[in-house]
Amino acid sequence: MRRLLRDFVSLTIETKEGEIHEGLIVSESGRVLTLANPSGQTVDILRTDIAKRESSESSAMPDGLGDVLSPLAGCRSGCLLEA
Repeated sequence: MRRLLRDFVSLTIETKEGEIHEGLIVSESGRVLTLANPSGQTVDILRTDIAKRESSESSAMPDGLGDVLSPLAGCRSGCLLEA
């Protein structure tokens, strides 16, 4: 089983007003949670406004992307991949 990195875990937030926000955590403080939605827009949510917070069981990173990126793990600029 894969363990997801925090940066790739999608959250679903429901506010006390019934608004639903989904996205990745951009920043988190004691007062505010900032999410980036799939369109890249950010939304600040006061912690006191959060009624429900759920983490996704799946990664926001597309399936198979890790297999493509693995050969680049130690690569710096100028690396070439063989086809």
